Amino acid sequence: MNKTVYPVRSQVVNEIFSQENRFDKILIVPLDHAKTNHTVQFCYATGEHLFKKAMTVYNDPRGLKYLIDRLRKTCENKQIEQKNVVICCEDPPQYMLNFIHGLQSAGYKFVSVNATEASRYRSNNRASSDSLDLDGIAQALINRRAMDIRPVDELYTNLKTATRSRRRLVMNETALKNRIHKCVDILFPGFLNEKNTGITPFTPVCLWLMEKNFSVIKLRRIAVKTLLEGLKRHRISKPEEVFVKLKKCSNEVLIPPPEVVSYYQKSLAAKVKLLRCMQETSHFEENEAARFLVQSPGFYILSIPGIGIKYASHIMAEYGDPAFWKSVDKMASFGGIVSRQKQTGGREKRDPSVQYLPKDCNKILKDYLLQAAQHTGKTLHPFRKIMPEYDGSHTLQQHFEHFENNECKSKLRNAKLLLKIILCLVKEQRFYEPEKDWFENMTIDEHIRFHSHALDNIKHKLNGYDLSGIPAENNFFLKEEQTLHDLIEFRKNNH
Repeated sequence: MNKTVYPVRSQVVNEIFSQENRFDKILIVPLDHAKTNHTVQFCYATGEHLFKKAMTVYNDPRGLKYLIDRLRKTCENKQIEQKNVVICCEDPPQYMLNFIHGLQSAGYKFVSVNATEASRYRSNNRASSDSLDLDGIAQALINRRAMDIRPVDELYTNLKTATRSRRRLVMNETALKNRIHKCVDILFPGFLNEKNTGITPFTPVCLWLMEKNFSVIKLRRIAVKTLLEGLKRHRISKPEEVFVKLKKCSNEVLIPPPEVVSYYQKSLAAKVKLLRCMQETSHFEENEAARFLVQSPGFYILSIPGIGIKYASHIMAEYGDPAFWKSVDKMASFGGIVSRQKQTGGREKRDPSVQYLPKDCNKILKDYLLQAAQHTGKTLHPFRKIMPEYDGSHTLQQHFEHFENNECKSKLRNAKLLLKIILCLVKEQRFYEPEKDWFENMTIDEHIRFHSHALDNIKHKLNGYDLSGIPAENNFFLKEEQTLHDLIEFRKNNH
């Protein structure tokens, strides 16, 4: 395909525009979505409207049937083929999933447009209306700024939903814990400081103490037997020492005013109950993400030192199906870890100047890529534990230390290298290996030991997650275990 001025984004749009020479035979349907009613307009690829006013379409079966009927009749009247119809909207929210699925099932192509770019292509930026929004969406598509909507699948769609739900729950947990701190600062100042009481904040034993009529007065009066039995029941390693510290702390803090104790006790009890529900839901979402991760090639990301279930699942969820992955540069740009560049012409033409990191990127992906880069750069390879002659250094760790010592932006550089390694591991479906020069000199038996240790290390990361019920043919962990077993048997028979 010859190079064009249009960016390579939506293959659907590029295919339609390349196969159809007449723009009046291409029907563009911009859609401004809403929770209840969508606003829809029909126009040619030339930008000419087919109707004077935009139509309102309900976000229900009636609206879906109405829109499909209007599309069919318009194509018949204007002699437009169904394959030349493309529907587009701004970044679709969750409530649009069923509506989009219905249109795609009817055989219509659906693409999305970035909201920022849609506003940039609007004919009037000083005012805002449904018509102007639709014009911006249509013009962005005509200028090839649309992106394909990936098909809904059981694995990567659910993985993305689970990881994002867990991320939001963790943020809400943090906010709730801050509100619990305010209640505890009145009822028992210093209780949530482990140095004072010996109890780790928000652990099961901590929540048990706070769940009913909690205050410093209660801790002073509670029976010794009851408190010790509670500490032992919640598996405190040294209950007698914790008991002494807890009693000592309760005798050294100020007593709250009696007028506010009753309210704050009830408020704290309600917040503790809510926190337990949120923790249970967060654990469920994390467990589901782990199940989906094990069924995808993202399983091999777990072999990188410093990356666990959370980082691997979030990175895989945001990039989606590896079949649609692009080059490292484009994936890094999508993650917002590549600085913008600017270059001016003229007689004194200079090299491109590096500016700032982009703001219109996937912020969730950027967050986890930078965190993962920090962890991998400071974590030695665990294979050093069974190979005394190996010091644990690996490519990511050496790369991080090099730029850290030279006071460079080690996180950004390491994040891009990490992304390059992730792309190789997922595409080739192999484990992350130690330093190349050292790894190439290993014997066959040492290679077997390496793969065995890599599986044990991943098994440790998966410990605590319920992976039961996953078909063996979809479980990458079981596949690698079987491969290792076959390799060992082959080695024994040919030794």
